[in-house]
Amino acid sequence: MYRAWHSDPNERPKLSFIKKVLRLILNELPEPKQTYTDEMANGIQYRWLNTYKLSKKYLPHKPRPDDQKSINLYEEHLAAMERIIKMQQDLSELQKRKEKIDEYEEILNANQQLQESINELRSKIVDAKGK
Repeated sequence: MYRAWHSDPNERPKLSFIKKVLRLILNELPEPKQTYTDEMANGIQYRWLNTYKLSKKYLPHKPRPDDQKSINLYEEHLAAMERIIKMQQDLSELQKRKEKIDEYEEILNANQQLQESINELRSKIVDAKGK
C-alpha cells in the first residue's frame, strides 16, 4: 500500500487491485458472533407450517442460535420454498386460464356449427318455398 502515495500516478495501484486486497482482508476477519433468539427460529417455523401450509417433513432442522450462517441458511430455505409455491400458484393459474380459453374455443366452434346448420335449414326452406 506504500505505492498508493507515489507521486507518479502510473505507479499507484488501480482501484480494482485495492478492492481485491480489501476483500481478502474482510474475508479473513472473523464474523461477529450474534445470538439469535428461539423466537426467530419459531417465527420461521410458524410461517413454514401455518402461512404456507408446508409439510413438517420438509422443514429443515432448527438453526443453531449462535451461528449467523445457520439462520441465514434457514431463511434462504424458506425463501426458496416461497418462490416454489409462487411458481406453483402461477402454473395453476395459467392452467385455469388455458382451460377457460379451451372452453371458449369449444363454444365458438359449437356456435359456428349451429350457425351453419341454421343457414342450411334457411336455404332448404327457401328452396321449398321456391318450388
